[in-house]
Amino acid sequence: MAKLVIISGSPSPASRLNGVLQSIESVLQQEGVRPEWIRVHELPPEDLVYTRFDSPAISAYALDTQVKRKKEGGFEVAEELEARLRQSALDFTREALLYAERTARDRGAVV
Repeated sequence: MAKLVIISGSPSPASRLNGVLQSIESVLQQEGVRPEWIRVHELPPEDLVYTRFDSPAISAYALDTQVKRKKEGGFEVAEELEARLRQSALDFTREALLYAERTARDRGAVV
């Protein structure tokens, strides 16, 4: 089963962003989904800056199983993850275009 993770980049637990994310978590829980949280402000800054996937704090989330650092620089993304990311990007693009068309139509524009 897929794992759903909420990533909060807010430096403050009491931020508006976290309020929105908690609302989303609540909706997900009502649908039977129990997301895990990654709170970026709780991770060691040097591990984030230097993308240390092998650090205990980051590897606890198993992020390094799908993305590996290349010796010559850059990153290698597992084929399955890359395919899912491409599909998500396509889905998002389609939804954005539909939303733009709907918004334009609601404003009386001819699409």
